[in-house]
Amino acid sequence: MQNQRIYIAQDTNRLTDPVILTKGEEKLTVYLLPFLNFGAFSEETKEACHAADDSQAEMAAVASHILKQAVRPDIPALLAAHLFTVGGQSSSSERTFIGTAEYVDPDLFSFFDYVALGHLHRCQRITDRMYYSGSPLPYSFDESEDAKCVISIDIDCTPKQNTAIDKEITYSGGELFDAENLQPAIDGTKAPLNIERIPIISERPLKRLEGNFEEFFTGNRYDEWSGCYLEITLNDAEVIAHPMQLLRQKFPFC
Repeated sequence: MQNQRIYIAQDTNRLTDPVILTKGEEKLTVYLLPFLNFGAFSEETKEACHAADDSQAEMAAVASHILKQAVRPDIPALLAAHLFTVGGQSSSSERTFIGTAEYVDPDLFSFFDYVALGHLHRCQRITDRMYYSGSPLPYSFDESEDAKCVISIDIDCTPKQNTAIDKEITYSGGELFDAENLQPAIDGTKAPLNIERIPIISERPLKRLEGNFEEFFTGNRYDEWSGCYLEITLNDAEVIAHPMQLLRQKFPFC
């Protein structure tokens, strides 16, 4: 698949082998960090990096140590990583963790010019240079109000300048993108970049609705959502016989 410029990483032994993208005289190194399962690193490697166990936090610290030795200071570097970072907001369709040892400190990878994160389905900012783009489609109804998007990153790969300015992003939901926290980042060691959010419009969105059976079945209050995937909560006091079978006559995707 590399001939199609599609790269899949699963081997932590190749952390220091980046994908190198070139355009004219510009060059960008892209490092790939897969999800760190139990035993991702050998005992010798963990011992050398002073890792105490196989938690996500400890293994991420090992990966950080290895990658920091590999990243060249004269070439901009991007990390694509499958991680659950501290401060990330999850949804019900994702793998969940118990306790805090499985959450990764984003500062471990702050030496990269940009970190593109995967794992969490909601598009969200972790730092000025670290974002989850989120899933392109909602995978559970608690994502029904999330604005799905693609994040476009434009990195200036000419010789590094003294300032790095992130383009302000806004988010219709309000809680995941805070404009006050998206001020220009001043860091003489980082390549200038622009971050742009490109919305994805679903042909059949998810929607949560609540009401009584008659409002759905005989009324027209909810008819505009008939083409959506629906999670319907009925609040009738009495039991309705076979409600889903009846409601699917009007709402085939409930």
